[in-house]
Amino acid sequence: MPLIATSEFVRQLARVVSLIALFGALVVALAGCDAPTQSDLPMDLTPIAETAAPTRMPELTPAVAVAASISTPTSTPPTASRIRSTAIASSPTPAVPDVTLTPTPTSALPTLTATPTILEPAAGNDVPATASVDRAALVALYEATDGGNWTNNANWLSGAPLWQWYGVNTNDDGAVTEIALAGNWLIGAIPTELGNLTSLEVLSLENNSLSGAIPVEFGNLINLRILSLGSNELTWYSRQQWPSNVLSGGIPAELSNLVNLTTLSLGSNQLTGHIPAALGNLANLETISLENNQLTGRIPAELGNLDNLEILSLDRNQLTGSIPIELGNLSSLKHLSIYENRLVERIPAELANLSDLEVLSLGNNKLTGSIPTELGNLANLKILAIYENRMTGEIPTELGNLSNLEALALGTNLLTGRIPVEIGNLTNLRTLSFQYNQLTWNIPSELGNLINLKHLSLDNNQLTWEIPMELGNLIKLERLGLYENNLIGEIPAEFGNFPNLVYLNLTYNLLTGEIPPELGNLSSLERLMLRDNELSGEIPAELGNLSALKYLGLQNNQLTGEIPVELGRLVSLGDLALGGNQLTGGIPAELGNLTNLSNLELGFNQLSGTIPTKLSYLILLNALYLQNNQLTGSIPADLGNLFNMTRLHLNNNNLTGKIPDELYNLSNLNELFLAGNSLTDCIPAAVKQVRANDFADLGLPFCD
Repeated sequence: MPLIATSEFVRQLARVVSLIALFGALVVALAGCDAPTQSDLPMDLTPIAETAAPTRMPELTPAVAVAASISTPTSTPPTASRIRSTAIASSPTPAVPDVTLTPTPTSALPTLTATPTILEPAAGNDVPATASVDRAALVALYEATDGGNWTNNANWLSGAPLWQWYGVNTNDDGAVTEIALAGNWLIGAIPTELGNLTSLEVLSLENNSLSGAIPVEFGNLINLRILSLGSNELTWYSRQQWPSNVLSGGIPAELSNLVNLTTLSLGSNQLTGHIPAALGNLANLETISLENNQLTGRIPAELGNLDNLEILSLDRNQLTGSIPIELGNLSSLKHLSIYENRLVERIPAELANLSDLEVLSLGNNKLTGSIPTELGNLANLKILAIYENRMTGEIPTELGNLSNLEALALGTNLLTGRIPVEIGNLTNLRTLSFQYNQLTWNIPSELGNLINLKHLSLDNNQLTWEIPMELGNLIKLERLGLYENNLIGEIPAEFGNFPNLVYLNLTYNLLTGEIPPELGNLSSLERLMLRDNELSGEIPAELGNLSALKYLGLQNNQLTGEIPVELGRLVSLGDLALGGNQLTGGIPAELGNLTNLSNLELGFNQLSGTIPTKLSYLILLNALYLQNNQLTGSIPADLGNLFNMTRLHLNNNNLTGKIPDELYNLSNLNELFLAGNSLTDCIPAAVKQVRANDFADLGLPFCD
């Protein structure tokens, strides 16, 4: 009878959950590509105001397929060979991190069955005493967790043998050995009677809506091998949302009695208090998953005694103190994740003893000191994440030895010196994020060897010299962030070679020359940010080919010529910022086709002609900046149709005529600047309450 909870399934599930959370966090650290200021960095950073909203290190995103085989109990009698089986399609190592997490269930969850009729065992049936106690414990579970509304409650409370109750397995003596009710919509507290199931080996109740404390009576379950009460926070379940446990209170010290335990999975609850040091006595433990709780205190050094431990996931708690050097004794450890806590002091060099380690995630703590060069000996490492700490010193060249590394995230620290050329040896790398440090010198051309790279974030450093054209070899690149450095020279034409590029941010540098027309080949590009450089020449008409573009920021350069009418084809565009240049000619009426536009910034140029009436088609427009140009004619009355407008800046032009009464329709307006024109008559009384204005400089009275 296949059941959902088995040792391998739960162990892999805990690993998958931790990886998903880690990759989400990496997306955040990587979203440093989107944030211009340190305050914008919570863990994958909110983009600058101009970039609208992009992302909690980075979408590193593994594609994980978990197929749990769940079947209705059969009538086959229990035998010693009738053991639970679980099909799990999950890579034994972390999947290559991408930017979107897409867990894909490959088996349908059980359908809701009718509440069974409660039957008593048939007269004359010989029921062992143990089975009678176990039946009572199961009945208590059913009644305490709203069993009548479970997704599947087949045979529960019936007179059928316990092994025919859905999710239950027994041994030949009729004693319950397994309860596997993950994701079955159990609601309520866990009854203490489960502590009477002395033959229980597997208790899998994750992904339900359980609350209350973990019963201390669980310390009586001396045969227990798997205890899984966590939540994985996936959202692909057919109901509105996958259920999530919210267990509270502390981790009972009595769990240290469970000498046969191999898996302890309590993640994503609301557990408080300290991690019991006595867990270090459970020599058979292979998985400890306590992430995403509210645990406090230090990481017990006693956990270093667990020679068989493969997964230790303590991230997203409130743990303090230093990382115990004793964790370097965990010779079997493959996954160590303790990011987003309050850990301090240095990273122990002893962690380099973990020769099987594949994931080391220490991000978003308060760690100090230099990155241990010994970490370069971790030949099996695939993810190294130390972002958002207070690390100092240089990036060790020894990290270039980590040939299996897929993600290297060191952003938001105090690192100095050069980017080691040896990083170019990491040809399996998919994410490289060094943003928000104090790195200097040039961008090594050797980074062009990272042919599998999807995310490169070097923002907000002190990098100089030219952008190496070799970066154009990174044809898998999806995000490239180099903003807020001191880069000089031209934008490489080779940047037009990125068929998958979604995000390109080169703002706040010293780049010169023209915008390469080859950028018009970036068919997937959604955000192009080149503001605050020294770019010159005309805006390439080829940018009108970027059909996926949502943000175009070219402001504060030295661009000349007219605004290309081809930009009117960018129907997905939400922000168009061309202000602070030397653009001439009229405002193309074609911009009125950009019906998704919320921000149009054309101020501080040399634009002439009238304001196109067609701009009134931009019904989503929130801000219109046309100030400090040479515009003539009257203010179009149709602008009063832009009901979402909050900021209207028309000052310092050559506009004439009366201020349209229709502006009274703009009930959301909180900024209105009109001075520096030749307007006549009076100011409509309806706009008198606009908070920010320059009415005093107009020299006009308010209309009666």
